Amino acid sequence: MSYFREYFDFPAVNLPSINVPRNFRSLMSDQIEATAVACRQFWGLGEGPIPDVVGELEANGIVISTIKVDADNLDAFSQWSSLDRTPYVVLSADKPSEARARFDAAHELGHLVLHRHIDRKRLNDSKDWKLLEDQAHRFASAFLMPSHSFSKEIWAPTLDTFIALKQRWRVSAAAMVMRCKYLGLLNEEQEKRLWINRNRRGWQKVEPLDDKIEKEDPSLIPKSIAMLVEANVRRKEQILLDSCLPASDLEEITCMPFGYFRQQPAPVVPMPKSRTFIPSGDEPSGGVVVQFEKARQS
Repeated sequence: MSYFREYFDFPAVNLPSINVPRNFRSLMSDQIEATAVACRQFWGLGEGPIPDVVGELEANGIVISTIKVDADNLDAFSQWSSLDRTPYVVLSADKPSEARARFDAAHELGHLVLHRHIDRKRLNDSKDWKLLEDQAHRFASAFLMPSHSFSKEIWAPTLDTFIALKQRWRVSAAAMVMRCKYLGLLNEEQEKRLWINRNRRGWQKVEPLDDKIEKEDPSLIPKSIAMLVEANVRRKEQILLDSCLPASDLEEITCMPFGYFRQQPAPVVPMPKSRTFIPSGDEPSGGVVVQFEKARQS
């Protein structure tokens, strides 16, 4: 990121200053809900669905990238950089659901806001890790589905209702089940039946309408690279050399098209080939003479 700051003024980090407990173990659910509401209000998002979560994060100074993680238990990660005081989010590029990707982005926003002063590298207790994840999940749920406006649209907490609302709110049915649980719209038995029925319908990895939700790609870094190259400020080869990365890795973390930084092979120019010939004896002096050994006579 500091590399591109030499050429561009990126959006300033614009996250609300919220007084959350430094000891995350004392953070209560109502505080998490209030923090999500405050973040929406700070960014002027109202109470309806957020059209572009990734775009909102980038517009407020969060740098986002995507990579293929090839891991079922890892969807995204985030970090405040101590070098440039910038929050970074890396999302998985190999998940089939865009609704899930939106939730992952909101989840990492929750970590950035709620857990900024926690050194997660020092956490060794699995219970603490689970608590951090649960808190970020609660934040993402409240950030994407505000309690008042979302609950008014739940005429019946069923899977069919959730699918009917999916394209509007652009979240998964699974996320809506959890939101209804948080809001007290489901009792324990109702929630259990919903999960059982969801599994019976084969929705564990892919849900209906997943392919109808538009993909939200990071644009800040790709646009910066394209502008540098198009304006002849830096050539592709220079950017690649500056990064000290293989071309394929740089393309992935900067969200550039496959092959963008890879040098095209040089055109193959046909070269003349010498022909072997038997001299006739009439060649001019100085010509090339190829000697042949006479065949032995039997």
